Amino acid sequence: LVDRSVRDPLAPFAMHSYKSYFVTTDRGAALGYHARLGIAVVSGDPIGDPDLFPVLVAGFREHCRSRGWRIMVLAASEGRRGLWPELWAVPIGRDVVIDVAGFEMVGRRFRNLRQAVSRTRNAGVTTEVIAEADVTEPLRGELREIAAHAHGGPSDRGFSMILDHPLDGRCPGMLLAIARDADGVVQGFQRYGVA
Repeated sequence: LVDRSVRDPLAPFAMHSYKSYFVTTDRGAALGYHARLGIAVVSGDPIGDPDLFPVLVAGFREHCRSRGWRIMVLAASEGRRGLWPELWAVPIGRDVVIDVAGFEMVGRRFRNLRQAVSRTRNAGVTTEVIAEADVTEPLRGELREIAAHAHGGPSDRGFSMILDHPLDGRCPGMLLAIARDADGVVQGFQRYGVA
């Protein structure tokens, strides 16, 4: 269903293990949520066939009503706001989309970015992007060591726009951007979900 969700950069985050799923009877669409303290927190837009979303949401409303849960939707897109007309919309951010083929770091507004790129290049920093599924065991050990020291150690970080189970290959379509110093030692990495 994640792969069938077009133009939805948050679709991969439906795979977070904290989420429960409400699915249409034909299994063509689903939404991820977590119920706590009488509130069902829906995370992101539904995934799968958009033609099934109204039926999915109506069924989910009934599911929640029968359990006495209130509904909250976190990180719904502007285009899917109509699925939840009874809820108030509070904007919390926007996706950033870059046309890589047409992107140029020219002009005054990109001056700081050009300087940062030059500093890292001059220091011998290199980057590579690889599929998380292709990480070797030695590299996985290096990356886990870095992750253990990041942000004060491992912790639960987020629900809506972050995935758990890093580096174990559980989530398909994940990419890693890995930065190495001039000696080839990994200095940091970032994890991306393909949407």
